[in-house]
Amino acid sequence: MRAPVPDEALAYLAAHRTFDRDISMSEVGAIVLAEPSSLAVRDFWVDGGGRDWPADPHRHHAGYYVVPGIDLVRAVDGYDPDGVLIWIPALRSFGTWDLDHWDLIVFEDTSWEAIADDPVPFLDALWDPRCPFDYLQPWVAGFEWREGRPF
Repeated sequence: MRAPVPDEALAYLAAHRTFDRDISMSEVGAIVLAEPSSLAVRDFWVDGGGRDWPADPHRHHAGYYVVPGIDLVRAVDGYDPDGVLIWIPALRSFGTWDLDHWDLIVFEDTSWEAIADDPVPFLDALWDPRCPFDYLQPWVAGFEWREGRPF
Protein backbone atom coordinates (compact mmCIF):
# COMPACT_ATOMS: atom_id res chain seq x y z
CA MET A 1 0.00 0.00 0.00
CA ARG A 2 1.29 3.45 -0.93
CA ALA A 3 1.91 5.84 1.95
CA PRO A 4 -0.83 8.51 2.05
CA VAL A 5 1.53 11.41 1.27
CA PRO A 6 0.64 14.09 -1.31
CA ASP A 7 1.81 13.28 -4.83
CA GLU A 8 3.99 16.39 -5.13
CA ALA A 9 5.86 15.44 -1.94
CA LEU A 10 6.32 11.85 -3.13
CA ALA A 11 7.67 13.05 -6.48
CA TYR A 12 10.09 15.42 -4.75
CA LEU A 13 11.29 12.72 -2.35
CA ALA A 14 11.83 10.35 -5.28
CA ALA A 15 13.96 12.93 -7.13
CA HIS A 16 15.90 14.53 -4.23
CA ARG A 17 18.01 13.34 -1.31
CA THR A 18 17.90 16.81 0.28
CA PHE A 19 16.31 20.18 -0.41
CA ASP A 20 17.45 22.22 -3.43
CA ARG A 21 17.60 25.34 -1.27
CA ASP A 22 20.42 26.32 1.10
CA ILE A 23 19.51 25.16 4.60
CA SER A 24 22.93 25.74 6.19
CA MET A 25 21.42 28.36 8.53
CA SER A 26 18.85 25.88 9.82
CA GLU A 27 18.93 24.75 13.44
CA VAL A 28 18.78 21.11 12.34
CA GLY A 29 21.74 21.28 9.95
CA ALA A 30 22.09 19.21 6.81
CA ILE A 31 19.34 16.67 6.23
CA VAL A 32 18.68 13.60 4.14
CA LEU A 33 15.09 13.22 2.98
CA ALA A 34 13.32 9.87 3.28
CA GLU A 35 12.97 7.68 0.21
CA PRO A 36 9.36 7.07 -0.85
CA SER A 37 9.79 3.31 -0.41
CA SER A 38 10.66 3.82 3.28
CA LEU A 39 7.61 5.90 4.16
CA ALA A 40 5.35 4.34 6.74
CA VAL A 41 2.70 5.52 9.16
CA ARG A 42 3.83 5.53 12.78
CA ASP A 43 2.64 7.11 16.01
CA PHE A 44 3.77 10.49 17.29
CA TRP A 45 2.95 11.24 20.92
CA VAL A 46 1.56 14.53 22.14
CA ASP A 47 0.96 15.16 25.83
CA GLY A 48 0.44 18.92 25.81
CA GLY A 49 1.82 19.15 29.35
CA GLY A 50 3.94 22.16 28.53
CA ARG A 51 1.07 23.99 26.82
CA ASP A 52 -1.32 24.21 29.81
CA TRP A 53 -4.48 24.34 27.71
CA PRO A 54 -7.55 24.71 29.94
CA ALA A 55 -9.74 23.09 27.26
CA ASP A 56 -7.72 19.83 27.20
CA PRO A 57 -10.01 17.24 28.82
CA HIS A 58 -6.94 15.24 29.90
CA ARG A 59 -4.75 18.08 31.18
CA HIS A 60 -4.75 16.61 34.70
CA HIS A 61 -4.22 12.99 33.61
CA ALA A 62 -1.00 11.06 33.01
CA GLY A 63 -1.02 10.01 29.39
CA TYR A 64 -0.69 11.14 25.80
CA TYR A 65 -2.50 11.54 22.51
CA VAL A 66 -1.60 9.32 19.57
CA VAL A 67 -1.12 11.18 16.28
CA PRO A 68 -0.43 8.87 13.31
CA GLY A 69 2.04 10.45 10.91
CA ILE A 70 4.81 9.80 8.41
CA ASP A 71 8.44 10.88 8.87
CA LEU A 72 9.75 12.62 5.73
CA VAL A 73 13.36 13.04 6.92
CA ARG A 74 15.78 10.13 7.22
CA ALA A 75 18.87 11.79 8.74
CA VAL A 76 19.91 15.12 10.26
CA ASP A 77 23.36 16.44 11.19
CA GLY A 78 22.50 18.58 14.19
CA TYR A 79 19.43 16.93 15.67
CA ASP A 80 17.60 13.63 15.96
CA PRO A 81 15.63 13.23 12.70
CA ASP A 82 12.58 11.81 14.46
CA GLY A 83 9.65 14.05 13.56
CA VAL A 84 11.65 16.93 12.05
CA LEU A 85 9.23 17.05 9.12
CA ILE A 86 6.13 14.87 8.99
CA TRP A 87 2.90 14.35 7.09
CA ILE A 88 -0.24 13.91 9.22
CA PRO A 89 -2.79 12.04 7.06
CA ALA A 90 -5.79 12.68 9.34
CA LEU A 91 -5.21 16.44 9.11
CA ARG A 92 -3.95 16.41 5.53
CA SER A 93 -1.15 18.66 6.76
CA PHE A 94 2.58 18.74 7.17
CA GLY A 95 4.07 19.41 10.58
CA THR A 96 6.99 19.00 12.93
CA TRP A 97 7.15 16.99 16.16
CA ASP A 98 9.25 17.77 19.23
CA LEU A 99 10.43 14.41 20.53
CA ASP A 100 11.75 15.91 23.78
CA HIS A 101 8.56 17.74 24.75
CA TRP A 102 5.94 15.72 22.85
CA ASP A 103 4.55 18.77 21.08
CA LEU A 104 3.51 18.98 17.45
CA ILE A 105 3.25 22.07 15.25
CA VAL A 106 0.90 21.77 12.27
CA PHE A 107 1.70 23.62 9.03
CA GLU A 108 -1.96 24.07 8.18
CA ASP A 109 -2.80 24.95 4.57
CA THR A 110 0.86 24.60 3.53
CA SER A 111 1.78 22.85 0.30
CA TRP A 112 4.88 20.75 -0.23
CA GLU A 113 5.91 23.30 -2.85
CA ALA A 114 5.98 26.03 -0.17
CA ILE A 115 8.11 23.85 2.11
CA ALA A 116 10.54 22.86 -0.65
CA ASP A 117 10.79 26.48 -1.81
CA ASP A 118 11.86 27.76 1.64
CA PRO A 119 12.44 24.83 4.03
CA VAL A 120 14.23 26.63 6.88
CA PRO A 121 11.16 28.20 8.56
CA PHE A 122 9.51 24.78 8.63
CA LEU A 123 12.59 22.89 9.79
CA ASP A 124 13.16 25.48 12.54
CA ALA A 125 9.55 26.01 13.62
CA LEU A 126 10.11 24.40 17.03
CA TRP A 127 12.85 26.90 17.88
CA ASP A 128 11.31 30.03 16.40
CA PRO A 129 9.28 32.08 18.92
CA ARG A 130 7.70 33.92 15.96
CA CYS A 131 6.53 30.70 14.30
CA PRO A 132 3.28 31.56 12.50
CA PHE A 133 1.87 28.05 12.91
CA ASP A 134 -0.07 26.60 15.82
CA TYR A 135 0.67 23.75 18.16
CA LEU A 136 -1.70 20.85 17.65
CA GLN A 137 -4.53 20.59 20.17
CA PRO A 138 -5.09 16.86 19.60
CA TRP A 139 -8.39 16.54 21.47
CA VAL A 140 -9.94 19.09 19.06
CA ALA A 141 -8.95 16.93 16.08
CA GLY A 142 -10.24 13.77 17.78
CA PHE A 143 -6.93 11.95 18.24
CA GLU A 144 -6.95 8.99 20.62
CA TRP A 145 -5.94 9.48 24.27
CA ARG A 146 -4.02 6.73 26.08
CA GLU A 147 -3.24 6.48 29.77
CA GLY A 148 0.37 6.04 30.92
CA ARG A 149 3.35 6.04 28.58
CA PRO A 150 3.98 4.19 25.29
CA PHE A 151 7.17 2.51 26.53
